[in-house]
Amino acid sequence: LALIIGFGMFAGAATVTTKASISLAEDITVSFEVTGLGSDAETAVIYLPNGQTVEQDVKSAPTSGSAKLFTADIAVKYFDSTVRLTVVNAADVVIYDKELNVAQFCRDSYSGGTFAGIVGALDGYAQAAKAYFTNPSGVSGSYTADFSGVSDIVKSGSVDGIKHYMATLLLESKTAIRHYFKLDAGRDIADYEFYVDLDLDGRCDPSEEIVPVEIDGLYCVAIEDITPNDLDRAYKIVVTDGEDEYTCEYGALTYAKRTYSSASATPAAKYLSASLYGYWGAADELEGIPKRNIVSSDCGDDGH
Repeated sequence: LALIIGFGMFAGAATVTTKASISLAEDITVSFEVTGLGSDAETAVIYLPNGQTVEQDVKSAPTSGSAKLFTADIAVKYFDSTVRLTVVNAADVVIYDKELNVAQFCRDSYSGGTFAGIVGALDGYAQAAKAYFTNPSGVSGSYTADFSGVSDIVKSGSVDGIKHYMATLLLESKTAIRHYFKLDAGRDIADYEFYVDLDLDGRCDPSEEIVPVEIDGLYCVAIEDITPNDLDRAYKIVVTDGEDEYTCEYGALTYAKRTYSSASATPAAKYLSASLYGYWGAADELEGIPKRNIVSSDCGDDGH
């Protein structure tokens, strides 16, 4: 599910090969392959641009040939940021230290060729995401995207006692669509079943049932880990009480299209929407990339 973007050799206390990859589960996975570490190497620590760290025991770390493999994921908005790997011994003394700017590494690895388009589009999307989430007032001007081929939201039917309250698109980490439903007074959520028609065949199979999670009086169902080349896909949510059905077809680019076309949307939101469309377009042009999504009721903190 990942595109390996490139590798580079770095000299140091150990002979190091570093690989950066674009994960089509939406995060960017940075991998460090380290060979030549001594027997005193105990802990590898990866410092992420969001201030968090990932620690791995050297002896139990996965291997790639003779190399030890250390990996961590970063959100797209941190694409043009530095990830640092240190390896320490039992006395907590650093015996290896390497910093890597992910964006520059990818640009250098693929300035042309098959993956140049998606690297460039990811770069643009990452800059837009960073601006939107960290400095939205600093974005100005206009950004072009042709959403004419993107489907609008499609709703049909109704079910007594429950209504579709809203849908949101999350982009701050992994891409997800969340649908929120509101019950009428005196109604019980156990009286309703929720499905996601993942294969878009018009049927809701038992395996596609999902249990909603209550959040502040609303009930949330989520479609998570939407891959870049699946951003245009409209997922059908079905709610039924056993007799009647309500359906809503909605995709990530549906939300982006509505935002891009909204007169009240900020320049930062329009910029992000246009860049998301460009990222999808570049990913969609690549052949043989698996599509994957996870249906989940894990509706945590919201973010757009």
